Amino acid sequence: MNRKAAMMTHPPAIRQPDISGGFTLVEILVALTVLAVAAFVLVDAHLTAAKIHLDAAEAAEKRMLLEGVVSRAEVALSAGNLSGEGFFDDTRQDYRWSFQAEPYSADAFTPLFHVQASLIGPDGEDTLEFYWFDPSGGESNTDASLTGKSSVRRGPARATLRSGAGGMSRMGGGGRR
Repeated sequence: MNRKAAMMTHPPAIRQPDISGGFTLVEILVALTVLAVAAFVLVDAHLTAAKIHLDAAEAAEKRMLLEGVVSRAEVALSAGNLSGEGFFDDTRQDYRWSFQAEPYSADAFTPLFHVQASLIGPDGEDTLEFYWFDPSGGESNTDASLTGKSSVRRGPARATLRSGAGGMSRMGGGGRR
C-alpha cells in the first residue's frame, strides 16, 4: 500500500492539550463549600464557648456578692440586729443587699435563726437562705459592726471548720436558691 493511500484512510490524530492534571470548577466549589461549613461550625463553637464563659463569670461574681451578704448578716446578727440592708462599694453601684432573720427554734434556750440574704441587681433578685446559731445565747456583741473593714487576717487560709456562729451557714450546707 502506498503511503499516501494509508494517510487518506487514517488521518493523523490531532493532539489535544492534556488537561487531566488540574481541578474542575465543580471540584473547587465543593471544596470551598466544605471549608465554609467547617469555618462556620468552628466560629459558632467559639462564640458559644465565649458566651458560656461570660455567663459563668457573671454567676461567680453574683455568688461572691451573695456570700458577702451572708458575711454581713452574720456580723450584724452577732451585734443583735435581725435585719439590715445597704449598698456595695463604688464598683458595684447597681447592686444592693439585704437580710432578714427570724428566730427558728421553739424554745429560748436554742438560739437558732433562719436567715434570708438577698442580692438585688439589675437583672433581678437572688436569695440564699441559711441558719445561724448564736453561740452567745442572745447576748449581743457590741464590738461587731458593718464598717466594711475586714477582720480577716492576711496570710494563708487554714482548713479548720469552727462550729458556732457560722456552722450551718457555710455556702454548701443548708442553703436554697
